[in-house]
Amino acid sequence: LVLHVFLVVDLEDLGAVLRRAKEKLARGIIPLFLSNDLSMAQITGSTKASGLIGFRDRSRFVQLEDAIYYDNLTRKSIPVYRIPEFVEQCRIVRQWFLEGLINTDVTTTQVTAREAMQQGKAFVHVQAQSPIHQIQWENETGRKLISVSFIPGVKETQSMTGALTALPVGCTDPARAMMVINLFMTDAKLKNLFTWGIEGRHYVRVKDNVIKLPEGVKSAADNGYNPGNFWLFGNAYLLDVWDNEPSNKWNLLRVYCDTMPKSPLLGFAYDSSPVKLEAADHANVMKELFPMMINGVLDTDDVLARIELRDKAAGVDRICAEIDRQVTAWKAGKQ
Repeated sequence: LVLHVFLVVDLEDLGAVLRRAKEKLARGIIPLFLSNDLSMAQITGSTKASGLIGFRDRSRFVQLEDAIYYDNLTRKSIPVYRIPEFVEQCRIVRQWFLEGLINTDVTTTQVTAREAMQQGKAFVHVQAQSPIHQIQWENETGRKLISVSFIPGVKETQSMTGALTALPVGCTDPARAMMVINLFMTDAKLKNLFTWGIEGRHYVRVKDNVIKLPEGVKSAADNGYNPGNFWLFGNAYLLDVWDNEPSNKWNLLRVYCDTMPKSPLLGFAYDSSPVKLEAADHANVMKELFPMMINGVLDTDDVLARIELRDKAAGVDRICAEIDRQVTAWKAGKQ
């Protein structure tokens, strides 16, 4: 498939790409494949990344609860579905769904975006990414890809603490458990073993810290060991790089992380326990209805009215008031 070069900076631009792709793609290939693992939540406001297309100022909106953002301009929390720009984005995605640009089983499919890409069933997917993700996905899917960045990264409490390794309170031998954690932070052989598998079976060494797939294996998903866990634990900077990756891959990631701007609420941790009942009811509403809205499955205004009615009854306004109280107290304590 050959497409003219498009300048993609917002959803309208992406829509033009998807429509052109539908014209040229073979039957059975979805222009935009969405699923439970990678949905429009990645770029329309339900992800912890907290950036929204249309909300260019990343310092303004910070997600502190499922689909609830703190607006640093108004100093008030607000459900994302009450933000006009977000609703307009959902209307755009709804039109894509009606045009057949999105798979109709987006909310029920058990096929992951990675599997769909590997099988040649998907043209575009959306996900959080960094400078190292494109080639990583190429290795895992066996497909050559082009990546476009919509939302710049930002350091915020949720993203900075999302992959912390900690010892549970009930740990029976914390000293030795900590030794294991330290090994994954310092021992390159151990970190590579659990991430890439066994040398000579799941990969072969090219030189020093450069590896490649065994002969005849097209993607990491086919090599018999592909947990995709390099970011979950240990020191990723100890890892070998694949032969088609930049030799300075990990330095690129380090620079990307080090130069990322800080959220104005970095360090604030929201405690939902004062409104735990309301939070549980709110989460149920979001789980049932929100995917229908962000992925265009139902009419935007109809599902929005249903969300607003049920979420108000669930106590979303009390949740927002509690978030505001905690943020105000946290800011006062920093002065």
